[in-house]
Amino acid sequence: MGFLVGSALLAILMSFGAAKFSLGRWPDLSAGRQVLVAASAFPLLALIAFAVMLVITLAGPQPQEPGGTTGMVVFAMVFFLVYALGVALVIGLPSAWIAVRMLR
Repeated sequence: MGFLVGSALLAILMSFGAAKFSLGRWPDLSAGRQVLVAASAFPLLALIAFAVMLVITLAGPQPQEPGGTTGMVVFAMVFFLVYALGVALVIGLPSAWIAVRMLR
């Protein structure tokens, strides 16, 4: 339960931070584009974390036990990426919309 709450809070904080950044950096953008920039912050962070961890996993030592592969590790990371995209849609998009409306 703590992971769900923590990821939801992180998505909200990143959406508000990205909204503040986009409004300060590009004030002439339309509200829709600013919401898009703010909402894409959390999925981009998750994608970067996924790519870094995938490279570390594939470059690291391979398991030596019979039948041991890195496939389950990669599957778990893909599941994390899908989870992060779901959190971004359910929590990040509405919080980005609210943040842009509040800060405009």
